[in-house]
Amino acid sequence: MKARESNLPVRVGEVYELEITEVSKSGLDGVARVHGFVIFVKKGKMGQKVRVRIITLGSTHAVSEII
Repeated sequence: MKARESNLPVRVGEVYELEITEVSKSGLDGVARVHGFVIFVKKGKMGQKVRVRIITLGSTHAVSEII
């Protein structure tokens, strides 16, 4: 694990239950947050409560898929 990843609230491969509160600018994905950290949810819709797996992680956001 990289040092910067240890400071982030989510990790690649982990599963979370989230509520999608926004839609991405492209309109294709949902946006949820974990402790204020942005999680893009592929094909998520605003208002959905979803179980997701983190697939990529950056310093400012993560991308997840619904499982």
